[in-house]
Amino acid sequence: MTASTLIEPGAADSPVRLLWGTGVLVGNVDLDGIVRPGLTAAAPPGAAGGAACREIAADEVLDDPRGLARLFTEAMDAAAGHEGAAGAVDVTVQVWEAGHGVPAEARPAEWAGWCYLAATPAPAAHESGCLALADPRPASDQTAMPGLPWGRAILARPARGVMVVAPGWLTTSVVPVENGQRLIVATAASAR
Repeated sequence: MTASTLIEPGAADSPVRLLWGTGVLVGNVDLDGIVRPGLTAAAPPGAAGGAACREIAADEVLDDPRGLARLFTEAMDAAAGHEGAAGAVDVTVQVWEAGHGVPAEARPAEWAGWCYLAATPAPAAHESGCLALADPRPASDQTAMPGLPWGRAILARPARGVMVVAPGWLTTSVVPVENGQRLIVATAASAR
């Protein structure tokens, strides 16, 4: 990637913000009443084990799993431009630790989403644990998107409440999480 544009927590006035005509939404959502009070990434459930990425039961960190699914559904419908576009939404919760990274991949769903439920700060690398978006179409030459001008990536920085929703065909990647950082992330996929 060339230059990057980081989406800062609290940067948008609205809960989510349309960033590109394709329907990518990035913004902050209110997790009060959804995520367990006092949840931190410092010692998440199932902390023993040491896997760089592991799935945990949603009820271990969420008081209202349906409320989180509803937030994802509303964002996916908004990105699509009409109600009912997302259909049912499947949500999983993962803990990301040092070494977890994902190369550019598309999702086998019409819509995909991520929401950082809790995060410890990156010790040194400013982009550690960020979610990045890229256009996979051949004519785009893997140009980072949706920044203007082309060639500027949009990276969503991990912080509580940061949500990203994108079409499943759009490639996304996770910048590797560095030592000393831990993230609790909800991932969602439309089940249509």
